[in-house]
Amino acid sequence: MEFFKRIEDVFFHKDIIAVLGNFDGCHKGHRELVKAALKRKEETGASILVITFDPHSKDLKGESIKRIQTLDEKLQCFEKLGVDGVSALAFTETFSKMNREDFLKNILIDKIGVTDIVVGHDYRFGYQGAGNVDFLEEKKTQLGYHLIVVPAFKIQGEVVSSSKIRTLIEAGEIVLSKDLLGYYPLVTGQVIHGSGVGKTLGFATANLLIDEVKIIPKVGVYGVIGHVSGKKVRGFCNVGYQPTFDRKKQLVVEVHFFDFNEDVYGEIICIHFIKRMRDEIKFNSVEELKAQLRKDQISIENELN
Repeated sequence: MEFFKRIEDVFFHKDIIAVLGNFDGCHKGHRELVKAALKRKEETGASILVITFDPHSKDLKGESIKRIQTLDEKLQCFEKLGVDGVSALAFTETFSKMNREDFLKNILIDKIGVTDIVVGHDYRFGYQGAGNVDFLEEKKTQLGYHLIVVPAFKIQGEVVSSSKIRTLIEAGEIVLSKDLLGYYPLVTGQVIHGSGVGKTLGFATANLLIDEVKIIPKVGVYGVIGHVSGKKVRGFCNVGYQPTFDRKKQLVVEVHFFDFNEDVYGEIICIHFIKRMRDEIKFNSVEELKAQLRKDQISIENELN
């Protein structure tokens, strides 16, 4: 899969099916758009180009939001889905003021050479969101592209949306989040030096430096599956403030892997949250904490088995 940082770099030897959206989370609804594009590709032999935005369009409006996925995680997701390329447009002040006609004709048709457009039913573009599916429908004959509008994807009557999933993750509702995403919520981060407390307790932990734009689940203890040094390992993760040790109020994401003792300092690792097990607790003593950690390990191993 190709990643194009600039529109000017986009090039395919075939016709181009453009799939448009923010795609935060690459959830089940987003995958319906990719499925539609893959079907069109079978019919025409065209290449599939996902066109998204980085940063998120809402950031420029002062509505800064935490992301379900970083850009790197999003790219990995689309590569697995089988698209041919992704372009992440820089959503700048200038870009935000581009009118709908210029985006459609000058960018998509003239610069990129799009022959097919795939969008969700509520897709909007151009200055103040003036462009929508009705506008795309109106212009398709004049500009010569094929349009596919994908209806809302619903589970139990409720539309799957990135905003709904963010709310669930922030509430620690891991299983419900997974049902909408199609995969367990994850974080990717570099292993950094922590306080070293875990090692003294017999539960050495890897402290993760998480991208500041990334959404992190509610404070608590979670059963996780990690991808470390090419291995798939089970463990538990504490998202919290280490209250037993009266640490400063700085959120820590630390994970202990079962049956794993390799030095991973400085490595980039990924963990999937499988289930929220309990709240973070301030214990009366270190021995109480150690006893609880042993119980946590047994409970999580049973859960993950």
